[in-house]
Amino acid sequence: MKLIQLLVCYLSFFSAPYIYGQMLPNFVCTNEPTVNMAIFDGLMDWNSGVSYSGGKEVLPADETTRGAIIIVNKNDTDGDGIEDYVDPEVVSLGANGRNEIDLAKLIIEKPPGMISGETVIITVNNFARVKFYNHPTKLVEETDLHTIGSIVYQSTDLPKILYIESISPSTVQGDIVVTMDYKGNLDIVHLTAVTVDFRRSWLINATCVCPDNIDPTVLIGPQALFPIVNTIMTVQSFDGSNYGFGHFYEDPINPGTDQFLGGRALYEFEVTPGGINYNAIFGLNFDITRQIEAQQWKFKGSLDAPIPECISLSSPGCVSGVELFPYHNGHDNELPNDDNSANDEHNTPPLLYSFDSPGLMGMGSSRFGIIQDNFHEFVRVSLSPTAWGENLIGSRISEKVSWHMFINVRTGQSNNFELDPLPTSNSGPLTSAPFGWNGTSVVNILANPINRSYWALFDVVTDTWQLTDATKTGNIGGAMAWVNIAVPPTIIKQWTLEDPMRARLIITEDTSTPPIPFGLNNVFAFTIFDSANKANEIALGLKVSGY
Repeated sequence: MKLIQLLVCYLSFFSAPYIYGQMLPNFVCTNEPTVNMAIFDGLMDWNSGVSYSGGKEVLPADETTRGAIIIVNKNDTDGDGIEDYVDPEVVSLGANGRNEIDLAKLIIEKPPGMISGETVIITVNNFARVKFYNHPTKLVEETDLHTIGSIVYQSTDLPKILYIESISPSTVQGDIVVTMDYKGNLDIVHLTAVTVDFRRSWLINATCVCPDNIDPTVLIGPQALFPIVNTIMTVQSFDGSNYGFGHFYEDPINPGTDQFLGGRALYEFEVTPGGINYNAIFGLNFDITRQIEAQQWKFKGSLDAPIPECISLSSPGCVSGVELFPYHNGHDNELPNDDNSANDEHNTPPLLYSFDSPGLMGMGSSRFGIIQDNFHEFVRVSLSPTAWGENLIGSRISEKVSWHMFINVRTGQSNNFELDPLPTSNSGPLTSAPFGWNGTSVVNILANPINRSYWALFDVVTDTWQLTDATKTGNIGGAMAWVNIAVPPTIIKQWTLEDPMRARLIITEDTSTPPIPFGLNNVFAFTIFDSANKANEIALGLKVSGY
């Protein structure tokens, strides 16, 4: 019997009228059968007893008001690659996942005095939205409760523990109702099933203040995401664009130029059912988080091939030059590894947003740079306030939205930083110490190029240039003498150096009068990079990496 029932009976007993020391017969409180169910929130591993912020019993007084909260079970808690709502058993098989944590727990108590042959009827409205199981990792279903919305239990079946799974969301708070009926005496509990769906993304270059349907209060709230997204001098380009692939982040020192190359993306999710203050009623908190698998290569002038370099990110860390998705590196499939700040998120329902701008500012001493980033964007929930970060907290409530940003860059003719859009291209050619002479050079890529770094070294004694490889030793194609070319009103020298069938370098003396000759240790350096996998884009979906 619930506490409120005991209190009512107690007060009624002492206030009932008496005749000759006998209570009036119409007072039957003490003769009424006790019916009771207990309902518990989800986000609990009922099999092992480990809480992921949930598992609390709903107070009896709250069973028909607040009710219990569960999430639609469309994640993959055990990490086996099967969505849990179609997985017959959700049990951890290793580090990639956990036991089922998204079921509510229901205890059906046996009424005191219930005798053999008597029954209890359990009914469920909106029964198509939920399934009931006899085990905390699912396994054995009470199919009648899902197919016809009712089941009869004998006295020998009770007490009974069931685990409730949501397969589709509520439309309003508490619209999933479970009723226990014993001899016409009822107990009722309510549940709300919540989910989050991906709605849309902004991935193309746009010059709008987006999104167009956002509550303007977020502009001044604690999660002031949209001023960051839509304000120049942050992620906005000097050309006014807010999203998409290309250059961005206007240089405050040199207005009209951007400092970054890469992509900018905004993602929108929607909480269903809407119109509920989840935090105030249930203590439920939302967080958009992210996983990344990233690889970066740099092609330096001392090498004849790009080498992988780890991008400096958080745990679980870099393996053989690749920052792996956590589930590819012996960790849980819902563990984030690209979420060290909430400044790029808006986590207040009904519409949730996240922003990201992967890219790079420069290449250091490298002649080519390659970044290939794959991401999963998703929403998770917790029933307790928490500093989310890159920790395994709560449970995933949305799909994983996969996307990627790939970029290829090179060092240009003037040592500038630029996109590399061609399958076969050359860097530079760059001048080397001493800097500043006035000669020029042009690279011609020939029919059969290979990945190779070249150095052209000037010999003052013979007045020739020699083409060498990345080791700066040996000679490719022999020492090349100069020829005179006419550049009115003067005659200047020009040298042609060639790696047969691969690359040609044409070096020309400056055109000043008189020409400034090349000198000791003058160098031109360039690299040829040939790859069929170059891409410069930001888009939905994962992309196979490799240069």
